[in-house]
Amino acid sequence: MLGHVNPRRVAVLLGAGASADAGIPLTSELAEKVVGAANAEAGVAQPWVRALNFVYGAMVGYQAEAGGNPLGAVNIERLISAVRLLQARDTHEAAPFVAAWKDGAFAFGSTPYDALIDRRVTAAISNSHLRVGNHALIEAISAVARRAVHPDSAPIFRQVERHVLQGIRTALCAPSRVDYLEPLLQLAREQDGGLDVVTLNYDLLVETLAADADDVSVDTGIARWRPGQRLTFDPAPGKVNLLKLHGSLSWANDHSESSEWSVNAPVIREVPDGVQSDGSGSSSREQKLPWIVVGDREKLSTDGPTLALLRAAEDVLDRASHLVIVGYSFGDRHINSMIRDWMLASESRTMTVLDLYWPDRKGVPDARSEFLEQYLERVGGRQQKRTPRILPLRGTARDRLAAALSAVPEPDPEPYVDVQMTGRWPDIILKLTNLGPELEMVTVNGALPGARRSGNLSIYTSAEERTADTQPKALASGARLSGLVPGEPRYVYPWFPRGEREVMFNIGGHSLTGDRLWTFSFQVEGA
Repeated sequence: MLGHVNPRRVAVLLGAGASADAGIPLTSELAEKVVGAANAEAGVAQPWVRALNFVYGAMVGYQAEAGGNPLGAVNIERLISAVRLLQARDTHEAAPFVAAWKDGAFAFGSTPYDALIDRRVTAAISNSHLRVGNHALIEAISAVARRAVHPDSAPIFRQVERHVLQGIRTALCAPSRVDYLEPLLQLAREQDGGLDVVTLNYDLLVETLAADADDVSVDTGIARWRPGQRLTFDPAPGKVNLLKLHGSLSWANDHSESSEWSVNAPVIREVPDGVQSDGSGSSSREQKLPWIVVGDREKLSTDGPTLALLRAAEDVLDRASHLVIVGYSFGDRHINSMIRDWMLASESRTMTVLDLYWPDRKGVPDARSEFLEQYLERVGGRQQKRTPRILPLRGTARDRLAAALSAVPEPDPEPYVDVQMTGRWPDIILKLTNLGPELEMVTVNGALPGARRSGNLSIYTSAEERTADTQPKALASGARLSGLVPGEPRYVYPWFPRGEREVMFNIGGHSLTGDRLWTFSFQVEGA
């Protein structure tokens, strides 16, 4: 039933960042890696390599001409989308609006020998003496000219796509250690009904990890999928339901060469290591293209298990109360819609988002910032307080996956930062302890209400409490700390002239939930 939530049941969504710690390249890195491998292994003598280089270079150049960062111009999704568009340039819905394609875009098209045109030209020349103005000869020569000036570019770009897909598999099939994902298996053991994992990745990291675990099984559902039938993932102890929404390196389509008009349904099956069996017990090393959904516009492909997996993902999320999102940049609109709808279905649902690359919330807004704005504790111009439903964490899966799986959003504590002043002048110590979410770029500034000139107060800082043998560095106006980790104290040492009876400190910091500022006032003993 929609909106039904089991008590404290966790589901997980994995994005590309969750695989980065295993040496799996991100989408932008993957495009560069695939193009580099094509040039190194096949060489520019191959027409498909030249075509690939042209597409990649054109996309980088276009970004640079617009003043954008050329280093981020191409990711593997956009690269494949561009290659597929060039295969169908004449039939694409945007073709009538393209006044001129970029020079050279179709110089790689083939002009194969056409026996039919050859016979027409020969026959027309042979019969040309029979009458003046031989229209057959004119038409045959025109056909040759049209083929020369308008080559068929689709075959070369189809070849580019095949090689790119093969390059993706090569780049993703050699992960380093995957043991940092062990907390997923541990949660599958401990949680009633196992663990539901929705992943946008094609790699085999989870399957590889579980292969060495005798007490955890992985179900991708692909062996049960049948066109037209609903795909379900039942909960079970010690089981990881792994819903690979965008396909897998180990899946292949036996009908991959069928036309787009074919009524034959695809047959997707597991193909370990890309080895194809001939049915006789032996195997060949023919490399089948992996069945993966890649490209900006192909994420909702209707041919294959994509839609069935999306429906199944909605079902498994519906039985969860908390969603842990790891390494997902919120770049897929249909995935964002699924998360949004899941959150809207019940006010008790919460999520934790672990990512290393959180955007600046003061910069260009993105989906992550919108989710923060919607579900944080403080929203609106009046800063109304409410129970937070999202917990943002900065970090990698290797460092913080276990913490992310157990953390839940909680209201900010009061006080957020505990500040205690001990000692007598001149040996004053401030002990700062963060009681809330992690603070970054923390500053400590002091003020002396009775001081007549600036610079009367200096602040020293140290990660450890000062002793007679340690002299922390002095800063003229204030201290800047790299951060305040929850529960880990930091020490600050103020110095000011004798005679000041009161001192005030402003402590500010930035967290993923916003900027913070507190003011503390202390009476000084011994001054």
